[in-house]
This record gives sequence, C-alpha cells and structure tokens, in this order.
Amino acid sequence: MRQTNPTPLATVPATARIAVVGANWHTSIVDGLRHGAQKAYDAAGGTQALSEFTAPGAFELPVLAASLLQEGFDGVAVLGCIIKGETIHDEVIAHAIAQGCTQLAITTQKPVGFGVITANTLAQAEARSADNPNNKGYEAMVAVTGVLSTMGSLR
Repeated sequence: MRQTNPTPLATVPATARIAVVGANWHTSIVDGLRHGAQKAYDAAGGTQALSEFTAPGAFELPVLAASLLQEGFDGVAVLGCIIKGETIHDEVIAHAIAQGCTQLAITTQKPVGFGVITANTLAQAEARSADNPNNKGYEAMVAVTGVLSTMGSLR
C-alpha cells in the first residue's frame, strides 16, 4: 500500500524556535531525513531557519534534544538510523532512544518528533529516507509543528 506524507496540521507559530538533531551514523540516510524535515517545515509555513545539530550517534539524540529544549527551543525533531545487526543491540538502542524521547516530551511539555528509522536492511532505511511519501524526517517534523500549533491554540 502506497502511503502519502501527512499534511501539516497548521502553520508553524511565527516565533517558534525548532531544532533538528541528526545522528552522525548512516549520514546519507540522515541527510535524507533532514531534507524531509525541512520540506515539512516549509509546508507548514515555517519562516525562521531551522537550527541543525549533529549528535555523535543515535543513542545521544535524547540528551542533546533535552539540552536544546532547556536552552529555549520550542520543539525538536530527532533523526537517526539503526539497522539490524547480528545481535539485539539495535533493539536495545532503539528502545532507549524512544523511551528517552517520550519521557523528554512529557517532562518538558514540548514536542519531540521521532524520526529514527529502525530497519532490517539498508534498502529499507533508504526507502524511508528518500524524497518520497515515506520519509520519516518529514513525519517527525509534521508531529513537531502539529503539536506546537495545537498547544498554541490551548493558550
């Protein structure tokens, strides 16, 4: 079944400071995710430049995202790629990142878009980071901008 990118829910608040943090592993995949996140931000009417940062690896994404939110960013999209290996290391790392990002969003009450691909093969990761309707960076940014918009309407 062919999917389509979700449509941004609303425009990005004009004063919103949003960051993108990408892991420094599988950089061609993460670059595709960054492109997708930028595309979603633009589609949501973002007017400020996205602030982009690089984490040493995927495991470090939650702590860097936490630092950015503490420094005044309103939301962050974390981007990375974990490919299945011979052991369950990928599962342990992916679970830790997801748990960390979930806890961070709840604790800070700021959106953390989860754009970390967990794939069995490089081909699967490439399909989810390409400039197509399955780009997970795009989806992560739609989540960030959508939550910011909804939270803004509650105030």
